[in-house]
Amino acid sequence: MKPPSMAKHLYDVLDAGESAARLSAGMSFEEYLQNEAVRLAVERQFITIGRVLNDCSMACLASPRM
Repeated sequence: MKPPSMAKHLYDVLDAGESAARLSAGMSFEEYLQNEAVRLAVERQFITIGRVLNDCSMACLASPRM
């Protein structure tokens, strides 16, 4: 199976960031802190962003031509 392209990785980061923004849209910080479901969902998006960026970093180290 062919590994995902760098563009696919970057799309995943963008998608996760947009999801995090959408999930918390219109909430004050206090409302966000009090809503465990939203906090956990947003946290999951940040985990996804970190995982994808780590994968990109490892790919760049493995292939300096990227």
